Amino acid sequence: ALPISRLAARWSDLIVANSSAGRDWHVAQGYPSSRTILIPNGIDLAMFRPDGKRRAAQRRAWGITPEVRLIGLVGRLDPMKDHATFLRAAALALAESPPLRFVCVGDGPRALRERLEAEAAALGLAECLSWHPAQADPGAIYNALDLLVSSSRFGEGFSNVLGEGMACGLRCVATDVGDARAVIGDTGVIVPPGDPAGLARGMLSLLGAGPDLPGPRARIAANYSVERMVERTESALTRCVESRR
Repeated sequence: ALPISRLAARWSDLIVANSSAGRDWHVAQGYPSSRTILIPNGIDLAMFRPDGKRRAAQRRAWGITPEVRLIGLVGRLDPMKDHATFLRAAALALAESPPLRFVCVGDGPRALRERLEAEAAALGLAECLSWHPAQADPGAIYNALDLLVSSSRFGEGFSNVLGEGMACGLRCVATDVGDARAVIGDTGVIVPPGDPAGLARGMLSLLGAGPDLPGPRARIAANYSVERMVERTESALTRCVESRR
């Protein structure tokens, strides 16, 4: 399909990528650089927002008491998400701060789930880590967490999970994959992929961060809201039409 779409791109007036990583990849594949622009995804701030009631309800459903610090990874079970590095980082963080709990939310192959569960048990995480399928209300999941982690090793563009979690007020630790650095900015921590020790240090540093750290929801509202996406899209289409007159 790629050769066909690359050929069709020659006659396109405008090509939109939703991440810098995606734009760079397509340009490297032969898509016209001058007509391939970036318009990031938009996050619905009404749907994804801090919500104490949803936080309390979800934590009760998971058996998490109010005082427990809960760290989560939200994403399908897939090698690109690198749950194994998250598990090793969780074990390192737990050794430094024993009250921590962890949760992985997402669907995937049974065989991979079983391998990851076995690895978690070998790391001593069986009693403080739970696994849950994807849910119809992801906002409740984000609100239940105290920290969101993305340990992806490759393949990311614009991470909706990071944007949605930040809109719910979550601070994030993410690997430097795709557009994670641009999305998080100075509100969280970026670490190299495949680095459990770095990921663990990032978790602990954010859990201990003071209130002076810039707010993640404010960053999403200013840069990645649905309204900003619509503004950018309208502007790009207007410029495209005017250039054809």
